[in-house]
This record gives sequence, structure tokens and C-alpha cells, in this order.
Amino acid sequence: MDELRDGLYEKVVSQRLEKLLKQASAGNKLWYKLCDDMDPQDAVQYLADYVRHLVQICLKDLADKDDNALLQQELALTNGLVDTLTKHLPELGTDNQIDLPNFLLLELQNRLNHLQETQRLRPQTSLSHSFLFTNSQQGCIAGDGIAARDCLQRPD
Repeated sequence: MDELRDGLYEKVVSQRLEKLLKQASAGNKLWYKLCDDMDPQDAVQYLADYVRHLVQICLKDLADKDDNALLQQELALTNGLVDTLTKHLPELGTDNQIDLPNFLLLELQNRLNHLQETQRLRPQTSLSHSFLFTNSQQGCIAGDGIAARDCLQRPD
């Protein structure tokens, strides 16, 4: 079973994975252990991560298509999921939809001096999706004062 490697797992068992596990264990190719009794509070993070993973796959699939209305489709999918969640928990409110095509807030600054606007330098790569923290040698961009060789030969 190439898809099922030996190791410790904390993975949500979907119907597809359950089918693979049952087929492999029926042929005595592997043994596995499932969690006996999951506390509902502990299940929250596992299930949220699982749903996040599926949403990310769907949004990535949309982004990989060659279409002019990609962002609108991604926003429609996101807003559809928000609608479903709002129907389940009305306390979320009805104002969680994303209406703006430029939906990502990059900076916020309270104005202490109303006469002068300050400019802040932004990093060349996103902080949340940076290669800096993944030890990857791909996508490493040397900024001001950092040589590319230093970026690729980090001790971490």
C-alpha cells in the first residue's frame, strides 16, 4: 500500500481512507488502530484541519484553471461555505460574506499625526506563506542586504 506508509498518524478517517484500510487489513497487508473515544473538544481541531485541507484543494483546483473569472469563482465557493456555516450557527451573523475582489487587508495604521502619511516597506513574499520557515531552497528571494547564497545556506 503505497498510500499508507508505516508510522504514527493523527488523520481523520474519511470514507475513502476507511475503504483502503479495510481492504488492506482484509488481505493481512497491515494492521491499524483507531482512536477509541474522541473527546468532542479535541475533535474540533482535527475536523477543522480536515475541512481546511479539502477547501484548500478545491480552491487550488479553481486557481489552476485557465479562466477569466477565477477570483469570482473562488469567492463564490468561499461565500457558499460561509452561507452553509451561517445556517448551522446563526450567531455567526449574516455579514461574513466577502464582497470585495481585493479582500486581503495588508496594513492598518491608526493616525496619530493627521498631517503626515507614513509608508511602510512590505516584504517581497507573504509572511504566512513564506519559504523562509519551510527550509525550502525554492522561492528564496534575496532582499536588501541579503545575498542569495546566504538565503540558500541558512543553518535552520
